Amino acid sequence: TLRAAAVHPQSGAGVLTIGPSGSGKSTQTVHLAAAGWPFLTDDVLLLCQAAARIQAWPLRRSFAITADTFAASRFLQARTSLDPVPLHEDDKRLFLPHGVFAAGFRDHCVPGTLFFSELRGGSHSRVSRLSPGEAMARLIRMSPWSCYDRATAAGHLAVLSSLARQARAYVLLAGTDLLNPETSTNLIAGYTAEAWA
Repeated sequence: TLRAAAVHPQSGAGVLTIGPSGSGKSTQTVHLAAAGWPFLTDDVLLLCQAAARIQAWPLRRSFAITADTFAASRFLQARTSLDPVPLHEDDKRLFLPHGVFAAGFRDHCVPGTLFFSELRGGSHSRVSRLSPGEAMARLIRMSPWSCYDRATAAGHLAVLSSLARQARAYVLLAGTDLLNPETSTNLIAGYTAEAWA
């Protein structure tokens, strides 16, 4: 498993936004899905090897977002409401995305671009490229089973290593500009287009 959100552009490979709770995964996924990108999940993926490629499959179908993400999306406000009961202690609320986003749900994707998201404050986001080795180190931190279970660790690490080689990886230092749906979508689209070139 991997703590990651996933969307699948109309052309090209899947895009994963990877990070712990509160790193901007759900906000990014909401903006991209509202812009017409098919979605898989906003939080947790299952990775598997299939035909020499790593595939990503969603483990949670509902989205969990903060009030700030909801307030930043006129698209969501016009189409859904949030569950009134907070999810755990982080005050995120659930909504079901399947009737909300026109591009719809995808049951899996082949990842081509990885964004390791970190909230850094400030008004402007920054993106920097990662080597496969740097991406691997970050993937291990977001996939705890690769270290905890000795019986399956080798298999987990092999899948993560294949993903680090398969996809182009970036660090996304997210600023407040990513609360703007257009800015957020344009930023991700620019880097994914570069990865497919």
